[in-house]
Amino acid sequence: MRKFLFIIPVFFLLSCATTAGYSKLLDSWMGSSADSLVSKWGPPSNVYVKDNGEKMLTFVRGGQVYMPGSQTTTGSIGPFGTINSTTYGSPGTMINLNCTTTFTISTENKVVDWSWRGNNCYAKP
Repeated sequence: MRKFLFIIPVFFLLSCATTAGYSKLLDSWMGSSADSLVSKWGPPSNVYVKDNGEKMLTFVRGGQVYMPGSQTTTGSIGPFGTINSTTYGSPGTMINLNCTTTFTISTENKVVDWSWRGNNCYAKP
């Protein structure tokens, strides 16, 4: 259980540390052409054309990770050599991961804005 309680804060600290890098990565696309963006990121999951002619290209990344549970057994030996044990713990759980990134493309075909949301938006160091 102690390992599990240690892993959770570390997981969130690492997540916070890498989202700043993700924002920096997205900033590096500002002014780039939509064609360059799609060449690197692949085809978008969704394209929305605004009334003013700008486009919003949305890219979605998802997955799951399994967080294992913990198990602890305590025991004692009785006066006649009998073994008494108790096992308790917590079950494992699946954590859904997702990252939705949207780039706004101007009528001149350039990246002019971006936004992201999710728990799996990170930049590789």
